[in-house]
Amino acid sequence: MDTARSNGQRGAPTAYDNAFRTLQVDCPRLILPVINEIFGKNYSGDEQVYNFANELFPEGVSAPGTRIISDSNITVIRRGGDHGFPFSIKSIDELEDLFANRSADGYQIECESNTPDSTIWIRFYKYGASIAVHTAMTGGDSTDIFFPESALICLRSRRSTPGSHTLRIHAQGNVLNISVPILRLSDYSLDDILDKGLFFLLPFYIFNREKDIAACKEDPTRLDSLAEDYERIESYLDKSERDGSITSFEKQSIKNMTIEVIQKISDGNPPVKSRLEGIMGGQILEYEAKTIYRSGIAKGIAEGRAEGRAEGKIIGKIQAWTEVGMKKEEILPRIIIKYHLKDNEASDYYEKAISKEELESS
Repeated sequence: MDTARSNGQRGAPTAYDNAFRTLQVDCPRLILPVINEIFGKNYSGDEQVYNFANELFPEGVSAPGTRIISDSNITVIRRGGDHGFPFSIKSIDELEDLFANRSADGYQIECESNTPDSTIWIRFYKYGASIAVHTAMTGGDSTDIFFPESALICLRSRRSTPGSHTLRIHAQGNVLNISVPILRLSDYSLDDILDKGLFFLLPFYIFNREKDIAACKEDPTRLDSLAEDYERIESYLDKSERDGSITSFEKQSIKNMTIEVIQKISDGNPPVKSRLEGIMGGQILEYEAKTIYRSGIAKGIAEGRAEGRAEGKIIGKIQAWTEVGMKKEEILPRIIIKYHLKDNEASDYYEKAISKEELESS
């Protein structure tokens, strides 16, 4: 985000970085409508979304200060093809095959809270290249390198901020043009965000009302207008949970990240901060879904002392995920990747976790 330095490196993460990354990790499918909007895709929401490491080292280098930190490193696996679904990624070779067969798409999306300067475009190339080398495929006398599709989300922008930026890579007399679309949040009214189901953007909507925050001290009616918008957001999230568009966990994640961004951007204006926080549910708390999740992890660690730490942790994670409404087909790919399990091993752990839950509840 707004952490660029003159040498093209990033500084310390901000509250906005945290909100962006937290939603990606906790609620990965919410990024799909944003990808559809930016890239003109037509994902249904049923695809598998993987967030791979966003802290990368140049190939073969791991010295301090050499890591490259992107806001995202996303892979979307589509239904269809001969890979089956849900698909379990057990090795980088399988991920390479998905890209080669066009069954998966890679995305690198950066989010900036300040108007971007020229250094960000160099970083885009660095990030893209660092991600691409991990799925490169060599066969015979050629190597295929899969660059992710890249985009920039501008939380603040000027009238002169373009809708896209082109990276021109010159090599051997040829030019490769890579277009990086730019989503300007200021182009989206609250109606636009709600009508298009862009839940992922809701925590950042407050950027569109910054002038109103500054004017609230002189004109209290501005605060009433702001409050009306957040009452609409709160109502929309409740309705979306009821109709199944989002889960309880996703709703609480969105609200929590919305409060976090509000706290940062309204710092110095207590009346605004207090009123909007109150509408969205008060201060940031360990909301129930996340409390259940974390207590499940702690429980798993405790069980690990008796059953073997690794098994206890896996079972604890599975129980935590089931208690916040995740389904078996969502859980199995996650534990396969995280713990390097085979399909049958993951299924065995799942059955053990469910059996323990049933026994404890009886």
